Parts: sequence; C-alpha cells; structure tokens
Amino acid sequence: MQCTYQYRGFVATVEVELLPTVIVADPVVASGGFLVKAGVRHPPSGRQLPPALLPDSGERPFATEAEALMAGFSFAQRLIENAVEQP
Repeated sequence: MQCTYQYRGFVATVEVELLPTVIVADPVVASGGFLVKAGVRHPPSGRQLPPALLPDSGERPFATEAEALMAGFSFAQRLIENAVEQP
C-alpha cells in the first residue's frame, strides 16, 4: 500500500510492505509484519531527501498496516521539520 501526504509544501510518500511469516528453525519462528519506506520531496525546489526504511535493522517489524502507515508518516514529518529548520 502506498499513501501520499502534503505537509508544509513537501510531499511525503509512505509505502508499506508485508513481510511473510518465516519458520527459521523448529521451534523458533520469525514473525512477519510490515516494513515502511518513507520518502520526502519538495516539488517547488526539486529537492528530494533519500528514502528511509523503517523499522531499523534489528528491530521488530510493525504489527499492523495502520501502525506502519502512522510510523512512516510521523517519520516523514520529522524529516520535513528538520529540512525546514536548516538554513
């Protein structure tokens, strides 16, 4: 699923991908979940920030699609706030 949001003149794109549940070794099971790819661009200037993947390496995937979308949008907002604060 992909959603696009407008925020402070920027466009944030949040893409959610499902990770399947994988059996690693009996009885250990790696649970599935959702990963997020968040990208930000500023159409008037053509500026584009590099996309980021959430969660970070070693962290558990998001349990629900809604949780993943919210985390991706919050992360994109922080990227935009940081970009706006820089001179």
